[in-house]
Amino acid sequence: MQFREKTSAKIAASLEEESLKIFAKINEIANYLSFGNFGKRKKGDGDDFWQFRQLNIGESANKIDWRRSAKTNQIFVKEKEAQNPKRFQFWIDARPALHWSSSPMLEHKFICAQVLAIGIYLALRKIGQNPSFIGHLGNPSSIDEILGCANNLGKMPPVANKAGEVILASDGLEEIDIWHARIANIKSRGGQPLLVIIQDPIELNFDLSGRVLFNSIEQFQEKVQIEDCQSIRKSYLERYNRHFDALRVLASEMEVPIFFHISGADYLPIAKQIWQVFEAKTQRRRLG
Repeated sequence: MQFREKTSAKIAASLEEESLKIFAKINEIANYLSFGNFGKRKKGDGDDFWQFRQLNIGESANKIDWRRSAKTNQIFVKEKEAQNPKRFQFWIDARPALHWSSSPMLEHKFICAQVLAIGIYLALRKIGQNPSFIGHLGNPSSIDEILGCANNLGKMPPVANKAGEVILASDGLEEIDIWHARIANIKSRGGQPLLVIIQDPIELNFDLSGRVLFNSIEQFQEKVQIEDCQSIRKSYLERYNRHFDALRVLASEMEVPIFFHISGADYLPIAKQIWQVFEAKTQRRRLG
């Protein structure tokens, strides 16, 4: 009994340590991105106060803030912050196939998707945006709440219910027809999809040899034993690469940005690239 209690305590401590590492990576992304230029406040016709400035020659006296002006010998105008119509919706694929890694040293693909998507989600909140998860009416703010929300909603297909940016984090291994229908549905509702694809290193190189037993993580599927992995490596890589070539073509034809992250790689470079897409779109709106 005592041994069992000690073992349970070790498992609990290990899980807590892993959770803290994930939280730290999420916060690192959020803090890194939120210092950029994207989403900075600017004057406009919104309802919230932004700043005071001196009255310009020729401006209407109706704009004067008399309370502020009475404290000095200058005449001040109260400017309001521009309303920000940008919308961001997130979906993190929670299929069992993503709860896997080729090595205990690597995070599961699902965890990688969570770290990237939630890091960007929190960065958006930090700069005053109001992102949401597809299928969820509220806007969770704590990492614990967000993780629970993402895990539950990711088991359902992503059906965006409003216009705006739609960030889809997945391993991209579902059939191309499924991705085509998914993207087309989002775009028909005014959404602008962005794909974040998570890949495990072993999927990219199939660097295995000899006899290997593959345990299925999908329910009701049997184990598969390969007697000589090198004998199927070429055909596997051809099929794998053909699938993602087709996904890239689909994304290009449907004008959908697509980004690839490999498990074990630094999160910040890919997070920065995605953020730059948001910044570029924001800049185009301002110039337009």
